[in-house]
Amino acid sequence: MQIEGSFSRPDSLPHLINTLSQTKRTGILRFSDDSKIVKIFFKDGQAVYASGPKSQAQLGLLLKKRGLISEDNLKQAAVHAKENQIILGQALVDKKFIEPQALHNEIRSLTSNTLAELLRWQTGNFAYEDAPVSLEALYPAKKDLDVRLMKERIANSVRVLPPMPSVIEKARKVMDDPKANLRALGQILEKDQGIAARILRLANSPYYGMAGTVASIDRAIVVLGRKALSEILSMAAMSVFAGRDYVGYGLTGEEMWWHTIAVAIGAKTIAEKVRPRLAEDAFATGLIHDAGKLVLDKFVLENKGAFDQLINSGKTAVTAEKETLGWNHCEIASQICQSWKVPKHMAQAVMHHHTPAKAENKALACIVHLADGMAHVCATEIGMPSSPFKMDKNAVQLLGLEPLEMNTIMNSIQESVQQTRQSIMDD
Repeated sequence: MQIEGSFSRPDSLPHLINTLSQTKRTGILRFSDDSKIVKIFFKDGQAVYASGPKSQAQLGLLLKKRGLISEDNLKQAAVHAKENQIILGQALVDKKFIEPQALHNEIRSLTSNTLAELLRWQTGNFAYEDAPVSLEALYPAKKDLDVRLMKERIANSVRVLPPMPSVIEKARKVMDDPKANLRALGQILEKDQGIAARILRLANSPYYGMAGTVASIDRAIVVLGRKALSEILSMAAMSVFAGRDYVGYGLTGEEMWWHTIAVAIGAKTIAEKVRPRLAEDAFATGLIHDAGKLVLDKFVLENKGAFDQLINSGKTAVTAEKETLGWNHCEIASQICQSWKVPKHMAQAVMHHHTPAKAENKALACIVHLADGMAHVCATEIGMPSSPFKMDKNAVQLLGLEPLEMNTIMNSIQESVQQTRQSIMDD
């Protein structure tokens, strides 16, 4: 759309601005007289930025008047802006003289004031033309601000994430007490029929060698033993993954849950081969390694276009999460671990399961990293969607695994998950 007019007709400019607002236009409105040119940038019908010969000076004066910056800061920022050929606002943010949100509020205020002043012009001309308007180019550090605000929303979501199911918490307290009556454990577990059903299905899977022989929770407690029962409790607890789909990540709840089980089984299998003392921790860590996706999925969905664009450009999902949202699922999972009172060494391994070299306990992080990679590699064979995974070769070296051993472990993981998954799906 292109429109031109002059201030000789006092009703034409207000009518144009009203039209731009109602039709949500994006473009540039230019004002000119014999001495100056002023531009107002519109984005989706809103006046978002004013540019003119005195706009930067007016911004500086407004910020000083409101007590947001000092005269000395303003002078330093002006020098920085000139040296780096950037606008004053960006210089103020670069020098950390003002927070981006405060600056953006004042820019919007200045834009409104400028537009109101232009409406009072008696002579001159104006012209509007549709054109792309990038807020990132006009608003200093807007992308950084958007990401920071997104990070705050995500952090708040972690704080309100439901805790581990209470039935699991109570069951674990009984499990941790060697003097506890295991019949009491059965009574606790039977109160949650959903979890009880998951426990029985998992207990009867070929992975635990009890196919078809465990008909009750009491029987499971007797024949499985504490170690196996602890694993099954953990898997049942993480069935929280299966309660909803992950549209942002393009996965169903069952697919997400089975991926966590595949990684848990894989981590335990690897640990039994190279670090037997870590086997139990490896299994539990594998189960919670992707817990951050419980929180991030809705935010990935909100930013699906930008997220998918990064993925299509060759970025990993972890990188795409970080660039789009300010957090990746590893960092969020680490925060969830604190809420769930997960031991520190396991939380560290969760935090660095994509970057095991950075973990304090490198062995555990490497084990979960390799299990995650193997689960992705054999995903199609176990009936799940596959996705790219960047394997850290140093993790293999640190654990001392040979290629033949890697293949054997991967086959074992694939077989165990296939049998367990099939037995539960057929149930």
